[in-house]
Amino acid sequence: MRTANVLNVWHREGVSRDLPARILRLLSLLQTGREWGGGELAERLGVSGRTVRRDVERLRELGYRVDGTTGTAGGYRLASGRDLPPLLLSDDEAVAVAAGLATAADGTVADVAEASVRALAKLRQVLPSRLRGRAGAATSRRVEPYGLVVSHGLWYLVAYDPDRSDWRTFRADRLADPRPTGRRFTPRRPAKAM
Repeated sequence: MRTANVLNVWHREGVSRDLPARILRLLSLLQTGREWGGGELAERLGVSGRTVRRDVERLRELGYRVDGTTGTAGGYRLASGRDLPPLLLSDDEAVAVAAGLATAADGTVADVAEASVRALAKLRQVLPSRLRGRAGAATSRRVEPYGLVVSHGLWYLVAYDPDRSDWRTFRADRLADPRPTGRRFTPRRPAKAM
């Protein structure tokens, strides 16, 4: 289930706005790998032990495997095993993971090529369409070059993309096999923001 859907359900049901942040803090604590006592979690989160138990149950409903032991030495921890909990990545993190998997899939990382191909296929299925071209797959573009700029030690090509009717910036070290088309164009003026 996507994070936005979870938050919408919680808000629609009148659940406190603090709950999503608290659940994420609880998950962050549990991901440290140690076992946490219920009282210790309650103190860290500023809630009662009963609220901790309810929040742990919510994590379980979201697909996280949380083990709990009873007694004075008991506590909670994320279960180990083959099933990973849902992964929440920003757009840039998803692209970085996909690019890493694409590199591993081409055989440059020993013993993981087959698993990388499978993982990359799964990741591409859930990437938003606006990110799929950035995720390691080569795309072909026809552009009208404007100039080269350097930023933070990297060179970029600033160009107008007539197929997208917009300006684009391309990292020069990522350009593969650039070729002149022989097509002539009148140089455009970039927007002032550029």
